[in-house]
Amino acid sequence: MKKSILYFAVLLGAICLALASCKKPEGDDLDDLVLSNDTVGMFHLGAVGNVDYADFTISYALAKEAQIEKLELHWFEKPLDSLAPDTPEVPVDSTGTGDTVVGRASYQDAVQVLVEKETILETGWARHYQALGLKPGTTYCYFLVVEDLLGHKTSDTLEFTTTTIADATMFTKVTTDSARLVASQPCFYGSVNTHWRALDETKGFVLGIRYGLTLDTLDQVLTNFVIDVPASGTITQPAGGGDRIDCVFHCAAPVMDSCWYQAFVVDSWGNEFFADTILQYSTEAPKAVWVKNPQIGGSTQVTLNGNSDYKGGEDVSMKKRGFCWAKHPNATLSDSVWYDPAQPLEWLKKYEYHLTGLDPATNYYCKVFLVLDDADSTTYYSEEKMFTTLSPVELTMRDPSNITAHTADLTAVVGATDLQVEERMFLWRKINGPTDTGVLTFANAGENVMGGQPHEDGTFTATLEGLEVKQEYVVGAYIKLKNGEESFSNTKRFTPEEK
Repeated sequence: MKKSILYFAVLLGAICLALASCKKPEGDDLDDLVLSNDTVGMFHLGAVGNVDYADFTISYALAKEAQIEKLELHWFEKPLDSLAPDTPEVPVDSTGTGDTVVGRASYQDAVQVLVEKETILETGWARHYQALGLKPGTTYCYFLVVEDLLGHKTSDTLEFTTTTIADATMFTKVTTDSARLVASQPCFYGSVNTHWRALDETKGFVLGIRYGLTLDTLDQVLTNFVIDVPASGTITQPAGGGDRIDCVFHCAAPVMDSCWYQAFVVDSWGNEFFADTILQYSTEAPKAVWVKNPQIGGSTQVTLNGNSDYKGGEDVSMKKRGFCWAKHPNATLSDSVWYDPAQPLEWLKKYEYHLTGLDPATNYYCKVFLVLDDADSTTYYSEEKMFTTLSPVELTMRDPSNITAHTADLTAVVGATDLQVEERMFLWRKINGPTDTGVLTFANAGENVMGGQPHEDGTFTATLEGLEVKQEYVVGAYIKLKNGEESFSNTKRFTPEEK
């Protein structure tokens, strides 16, 4: 009996010695697999919480090979009665129950397997995962479970908080866009710029147009929306990530002559947003219209003001717009025409032209016109306006008076006018021989120019000095109006004599 006990003890000792001398399986120490908040460990984990989803990033942080049997991401809603739940010692998903007890709190965690039987060779390895269906404004806990050849290890538990619905929708902007006819049916267009998950098709959303015959009765609603951007006709996350999206949509409407319309959006959480702008739709044809009657500016000029009005449903653009005029009725583009090719061709955008070079005291006939940018260059005219340019301001040079051997008094008379006179001048020169016709201009007068003193009776005067005895002179008057128009008087000849 003693021999048997001794033999068993020796055998047991040999087995223990053999086991103690066995080589450990190859693999990293599990301590290296522990996730650390300061990224010292083998993996670094981060999460960004949005309204109802979270973006996870798991990256490899060591420059050495690792054989990973399984890498799992766990997350769960933070229990209300636990400020900082302890990390569970055993990964619960391996049992298939999904139930874990942390202190007094019980929770149901979600699990995503990120890696199975993979060899990670170097840094730069990363996995991204997006968890959907989360609650807005809620704190979640998350951790990693790493399993290698030696077993498994669980990381520290971290937290993130999803944003509230208000945070996501406060930047939602809705715009009422154009209206046009599509297959003889009115279509109203709108656009929305919002948090992209706010228009999640899985949660439900409404893009629509409300309309009515007056601004106060937008009581009809269209929700048969068609998404034009993205072209796929679905709401998707913007290319390259991000959480904003621009979406253009339209709604077909019943055939009607006119109405007011406004775009709106009801997002995934039931928030309603209406565009700031309400637009008018009408089937009226484009119109070229006068803003006001022609403004006569003198004997040779007039100011014209026009506009282009269109409230129709078709997408119509202009090629050019401006004014046409003639000295006969029914002016057209075959007569005198003005348009500015550089001006923006916008509907309901006023424009103005200061027309000069007209004949004094003459009747003119003028229209506003617009030409559409279509195959036929369809042209529309306004009603015709007739205006008459003013007669030139009459300016009369009187005979010089008080003539002495070296001086003479000059007087000119300005005829009646409502226009302001800005400049008054006399000009003169010597008569050079019997063949001199006495034509007087600023060019041949040279420096022989002087200002005149105005008086209440419409005259202006000056005294000419430094004249030569028995030398014949020619003298005249000149005025310039505030509108830029000029007038020259008749001329007078005189000869200073010794008295």
